[in-house]
Amino acid sequence: MSESRLYGKLVRDKIPAIIEERGQRAVCRVVSESEMLLRLNLKLKEELDEVVQARTLVHQVEELADLIEVVYGYVDYIGSTKDELERVRVAKFDKRGGYVDRQFLISVEDALSEKEVQKREEEEVIARALANPMHRDSQIHLQVGDETVSLNVNKLKEIE
Repeated sequence: MSESRLYGKLVRDKIPAIIEERGQRAVCRVVSESEMLLRLNLKLKEELDEVVQARTLVHQVEELADLIEVVYGYVDYIGSTKDELERVRVAKFDKRGGYVDRQFLISVEDALSEKEVQKREEEEVIARALANPMHRDSQIHLQVGDETVSLNVNKLKEIE
């Protein structure tokens, strides 16, 4: 009795013929139009998992090539082209860059209003003046809008 292995997955076009050339029998069916998107999504996940699990440079490159081939199949299925994909990729690269600089985004803070920026700058000037013993008897001059405000450091220390 012959041994049978179940796969249940989308394969490259020439895989059934390669299996037959090895003297084995490939049992296949053509995926329906409505099922193809599901099968491509599953194949993308499968190939991505294989990229992540690859341990050598050669293996990683081979798995990345497989992943790109699935992407090309996806592009063809949705009615686009490799050239269109590359045009969009290059446009996004030009606008947003790539991954060469290894940037890791931790968080995004809301932009400060002009008033908040000015207040923060004033607080920094006051903090530096309070921390500097040479400014004990000095005046701090802050630009507030169109006006200059003078503050006595000793008064600020009393408030603190």
